[in-house]
Amino acid sequence: MSTKQNTKPSKVSVELSIESILTDTNTIASVVLAESIARQTCADTCSKLIPRLHKAGVKVGRRNGSNACPIAAMFYDTLIAGGLAAKTSSNYLTTFKTAVESG
Repeated sequence: MSTKQNTKPSKVSVELSIESILTDTNTIASVVLAESIARQTCADTCSKLIPRLHKAGVKVGRRNGSNACPIAAMFYDTLIAGGLAAKTSSNYLTTFKTAVESG
């Protein structure tokens, strides 16, 4: 008995019915559409509200520490509560802070 593992790819062929193909295609298109709409909504909201915060003189500070900024904490905590990872939320906070600062 050989101990060498077979590393060749399987030659299994999967056939899908037209109904299954159309269902899968519809699911993919729906996800793409939802993502596209969400991105546009995000862009529209940010382009309206970030300049407003900038014009109001809002300064976004550090989110933690003894003098934590409530704006930074709110932004970060909302992303965390929504399920984003801490590192991702921190990166978005930096982007938000820069955007508000520059208008």
